Amino acid sequence: MIGRLRPGRAHRWQPLRDATEEVACPLCTDPRRALVHADGGWRYVRCAACAHVYLSPRPSDEALREAYRTYLPCDEEGWRARYAPVVDDALDVLGKPGRLLDVGSGFGHFLAAARARGWRAEGLDVAASGDARQGSIEDAACSAFDALVALYVLEHVPDPRAFLRAAKRALLPGGRLLLRVTDTTPLVRLLRPFGAADGLYHAPWHLHDFSPRTLDRVLGEEGFRVERSWSGPQGWPL
Repeated sequence: MIGRLRPGRAHRWQPLRDATEEVACPLCTDPRRALVHADGGWRYVRCAACAHVYLSPRPSDEALREAYRTYLPCDEEGWRARYAPVVDDALDVLGKPGRLLDVGSGFGHFLAAARARGWRAEGLDVAASGDARQGSIEDAACSAFDALVALYVLEHVPDPRAFLRAAKRALLPGGRLLLRVTDTTPLVRLLRPFGAADGLYHAPWHLHDFSPRTLDRVLGEEGFRVERSWSGPQGWPL
């Protein structure tokens, strides 16, 4: 397996050697794995120890940083319309407004909606856009936020545990973390016999595919108490 990043949007990734790296399980470091699905030269595998599904080989960190400069879709209004139910769903469960950090702000749709509901909201994104400042979760102030939101972010980060530890540092005691992630493997399993499973993992942008059970387990191991875990309107666990 070889891979290289070509400039442009996600669909222009092409497999070549010098932009990929083999990785052990990002959650438990066990190197044993079995193939789940191959898609356009990319391979999603399941850890033999903890059952986490992840991409290996995957783009190098440097290649990913370069790629995210042009990651956002061209059709902002179309994305806003599709994203609106996700934003409303997330804000409905957060409770009383306070100080909030939105990690992976993208166009800033969630930021604007949160502020409209009374939150003192700040945004971080690897490619600053709108009101969000450029940076990663490691740049967040410690013990500063009542809530931290990451919508469709955790599946993109190379080290999910490091992300969760940084999120915990950023939250005030009793603060709430709200994650939304993709859970694609069940759909791939359902559609593969019909030849309709390719492209569903959004390879190679999604480095992980989290089942609700895996996500709940990792959150508990990193010191969070899971209040709720459920599937959203598009079948993605929240």
